[in-house]
Amino acid sequence: MKRNLKYFLILLCLSLCLVGCSNNSSNDKKIDNSEVSNNEEINIDTNAQVESALETIENMKGEDFENVEINENIATQINLNSSSIEVSGSGVNIENNVATIITAGTYYITGSTEDGQIIVDAGDNNVTLALNNTTIKSKTSSPIYIKSAKNTVIYLEEGSENYIEDATTYQNTEETEPDSAIFSKDDLYITGTGVLNVKANYNDAIKSKDDFAILNGTYIVNSVDDGIIGKDSVSIKNGNITINASGDGI
Repeated sequence: MKRNLKYFLILLCLSLCLVGCSNNSSNDKKIDNSEVSNNEEINIDTNAQVESALETIENMKGEDFENVEINENIATQINLNSSSIEVSGSGVNIENNVATIITAGTYYITGSTEDGQIIVDAGDNNVTLALNNTTIKSKTSSPIYIKSAKNTVIYLEEGSENYIEDATTYQNTEETEPDSAIFSKDDLYITGTGVLNVKANYNDAIKSKDDFAILNGTYIVNSVDDGIIGKDSVSIKNGNITINASGDGI
């Protein structure tokens, strides 16, 4: 299925080289081939090319990643309590303030940790991470690491402010990966109407080694290197995105 997707997906390639300084005077513009400077706020409009690309993704995989419905009552609850993690439900292993998700399902994440990690290692299964006023920081690695999954959806709850911040130095046990604040080896989708703040102190901010799509939400990204990366494709349907990156924006 992934091979078919790579051949038939209509790619939206966004290469934004962020150089120099500018103000946020333009609040409503479409992404095209023009240069976008550092610190410039971008409101991304839906257009035919992006719509077609996302429909292709959904049709080929048989999933509707935009219209995700979260039922908090039946989801597994993950509550971050500074130096500990509490879980109500199944599908999660806890060790050394790291929550590893091992089965398909929806995981409702709340609370705050100054040194913790969420790992998705669910094989060929779909996983949804619902963030509701969640703060995940790590002093050793990537706060959100999708090691294996068929598809992972990060859902930003309405009215929520969510913060992800990684370490300045990673203590990886697997060669050079992960290497970004939100790192996925498989397809990654982010949707919902909440806010996602990502601060990358080590390398990149959000990276997928497969397809990556933003369907909605507000994003404030600060990175010592690149902002947003999708190895196979980056598709953006809608959203309000602000990127301050020393490297490329998207």
